[in-house]
Amino acid sequence: MVLQAQNATKLHLMNLFLILSYFNFAMNIPGNYEEWRYCITVGCGLNLYRHFIEQRITIMEDDHSDYVKTFVQCYGEAYYRQVLKWFYRAKQQAI
Repeated sequence: MVLQAQNATKLHLMNLFLILSYFNFAMNIPGNYEEWRYCITVGCGLNLYRHFIEQRITIMEDDHSDYVKTFVQCYGEAYYRQVLKWFYRAKQQAI
């Protein structure tokens, strides 16, 4: 069961990287909350449910994880911090 949850989390992380990669290459990286939210919900069809958001926040707050290190290498420390803020904002709006 734990392995299944870990695999699901990895799949969600890959989806998030695909979302950001799409905007990075096809358009622009989301520059504000509205663009970021649109990217997640419309561009990739993911729902920003509270559980999903809390998982992302937990993962993104682990500065030692491979995910965070890769994210920072690809998009920079400032953008990493901004995306984390957007997840917190989305959590406030989540049902």
